[in-house]
Amino acid sequence: GNLSTLHGGRGELGFLKPLISRDFLVRNHLTYDEHMRLGEDYALYATALAAGARFCLTDPAGYYALTRPESLSGCHSAADLRALFQADRMLARLPSLTARERNILTRHRIETQKRWSWLRLIEAVKARNARDAAQCFFARPSVVTHLCLLLAEQSVLRSTATLRRALRTGRA
Repeated sequence: GNLSTLHGGRGELGFLKPLISRDFLVRNHLTYDEHMRLGEDYALYATALAAGARFCLTDPAGYYALTRPESLSGCHSAADLRALFQADRMLARLPSLTARERNILTRHRIETQKRWSWLRLIEAVKARNARDAAQCFFARPSVVTHLCLLLAEQSVLRSTATLRRALRTGRA
């Protein structure tokens, strides 16, 4: 549910309000990763499921989540996304996972890597660090394609804005 779709809809596991047996958590040595600022709920729930937890999801019953751009849920740093990427790598190493579950984790990790690589690229460009910028492109082809599409989009947006300013001021 945490994967973005083509239409932007996501079913965030972090928005769940679970009742979890303390005994299950203790027995399986499960706790929140306090070093994660993003996705700590997701990591805990996914690890619990891999340890044999059973979830029973019900309709939202009026629960509504609003994510503001400046909120913790809406504004992530490259370090936040790196930690989420690493959590997916750790989850994928769990021996109890099926091939289907590993595939789902891989898809989530790739989506996270796309977002992480974009933020890393922006930071590298702002810092004028060509080496770090180039390293963003040493990734899976789908990640590199995503970066190229975002760069093309930014180029069009910036060119259009520049042209509009020029037309308004009569310098075109």
